[in-house]
Amino acid sequence: MLIHIIESNSMNECDHLTRDLLSQNGFVYRKKGWYRITGDFLQILNFQKSCWSNQYYINIGEDFLPKDKEGKIEYLPEYQFPMRGRAGRLGLSKESLDCLDFEIYIEEEERRSKMTSLIEECIAFLNRVSTLDGVKQEYKNSSILKGFFIHKDFYSVISK
Repeated sequence: MLIHIIESNSMNECDHLTRDLLSQNGFVYRKKGWYRITGDFLQILNFQKSCWSNQYYINIGEDFLPKDKEGKIEYLPEYQFPMRGRAGRLGLSKESLDCLDFEIYIEEEERRSKMTSLIEECIAFLNRVSTLDGVKQEYKNSSILKGFFIHKDFYSVISK
């Protein structure tokens, strides 16, 4: 079966195609993003639409459990996370990212399969950095985080 996706519902389709996988891995949808609390961090994965086409990017990030004045966890937007980057920085091929381009006509099952693999790669990365020791190891042993935005306060903790 082929699926025709129009621009107005592509974002819903990204969420729809990944909802089960993200939920099974502890993510909850809030405020236009998928959030997960790990032992040390609040993590986010969200889809950002391109301003120029019907293509999406996957943003991922994490923060030390941010809390509001009442001590409740604050679900910040992705751009406020002190460590953040795009899935494309994980060393994935262009072909694996094509499933996020809704201007490319792809059969529904093929898009679902590619998107599942892509999200699994993002989750695997987030699992590796789900603890402070994991972030420090990833920063020390991999070039991935060197392609991410890392706020100086966050950097001062992970670079020790």
